[in-house]
Amino acid sequence: MNSPAAEPARRTSSRWWLPLASALSVHLLWLIPFFRDTGVARYSVPGLATLLLLGLAWRLQRADPLPRPLTPIWWSAGIVALVVAGAGWAARDGATQAAAAGAAVLVAGCPAAVLGARGFTVAVTKRAAAQHGITLPRTAALLRMNRIDRVVLDKHRTVTTGSMQITAVEPIDIEHHNNLLFFAGALSHASPTPSPVSAALARRSGRGRITNFQDQEGRLSGSVDRHPVRLGQPEWVGLSTPIRRGVTLGVEVDTRALGLITLDDVVRPHVEERVEELGRYGPITLISDGPRLDTEALAEDVGIDDSVPAADGETRLRVVKSAQDEGKTVCFIGPSSALNAPALDAADLVVTDARPGATHRPNGLNVEPFDLDTIRQALKLSTGLPERLEKVQTVAGAASLGGAALAATGLMNPYLAAVAGLVVLGVTATSAVAQGRAS
Repeated sequence: MNSPAAEPARRTSSRWWLPLASALSVHLLWLIPFFRDTGVARYSVPGLATLLLLGLAWRLQRADPLPRPLTPIWWSAGIVALVVAGAGWAARDGATQAAAAGAAVLVAGCPAAVLGARGFTVAVTKRAAAQHGITLPRTAALLRMNRIDRVVLDKHRTVTTGSMQITAVEPIDIEHHNNLLFFAGALSHASPTPSPVSAALARRSGRGRITNFQDQEGRLSGSVDRHPVRLGQPEWVGLSTPIRRGVTLGVEVDTRALGLITLDDVVRPHVEERVEELGRYGPITLISDGPRLDTEALAEDVGIDDSVPAADGETRLRVVKSAQDEGKTVCFIGPSSALNAPALDAADLVVTDARPGATHRPNGLNVEPFDLDTIRQALKLSTGLPERLEKVQTVAGAASLGGAALAATGLMNPYLAAVAGLVVLGVTATSAVAQGRAS
């Protein structure tokens, strides 16, 4: 089920444009003095608009709180100094002019742009992530995900597609090649909850008339077109299991062993390049519920040095905890399942699927489609966020101080101050959109 924390994050990301639209609407208030040019309107309306913009920025901050300080110390000191300087320069013309000059500095500096820079960037980032099928957690949790030292990777639906394919068909009598595939596939069609093995066999055969079907812990039996058929471990049908990669099954028809069928995982195309990119975050450990021979062979194929075979839920948790005990920040990547649940709950950062019913964890990125391309995008968006937020806030602060400095010279009337504030807001929004969409 979806966690409560995930809902506000999605609402914020889906309305990323609201702060910008609201801010632009507020700027229209600065046109009022143009139609009704009175002293009150000339100075109070821009000031009121600035306060409203600050309220909008504060609302964005409260919707998805960010760590303090909300504004850079250097900017806060600079804007205060410029307000004092502007007011002091105009004080010789009276207190009213001094107050008006100080207000013009604030209007031109557009403090709301600096206060809302990080929140707007986060909102755009979450919107961009949603367009790629990625659901990000709340920002406070997201900012703690900036560092990864170790990646634990479940093979299912990451380096493999989650399905299997037939790699060898070995009939005892060569004339029974097609019969071997037909009877195994037809019996697999009857499985009420088909496994990847059953699905792969069923794809190679049509449906026969099945009666007396039974599934006893992976051993299938029944009658196909009145022929008794058994499908399971080779020893179950009187054959020997060869030492080879993959899952090998024996087929028996009419109480006579017909032969062997071997299946193996379908590896995703170009997976070596994707694994190499993933390895930039830290050493990768591949975990699998398969036997050692299969797991080590798969790891070698995709370019991973470390692997853990026959990994049940407890083993997966132990792999995560062991790395954490060494002071490592662990990212666990794997589909949401009972087998992965303990490790998903314990890892510092989680990347899992976003299918209906999947759990949204506070430390988790949910992606769909669940493949290494989308996973790579999700990690890039999350781990690079602090640097992108700092860039946007630096741009906003510099633009704000530039506008405020011009106003502090006393050369700006309320209209020009309003234009300068709008430019500051536009520069900030452009930077936020560029950084928020960077992936």
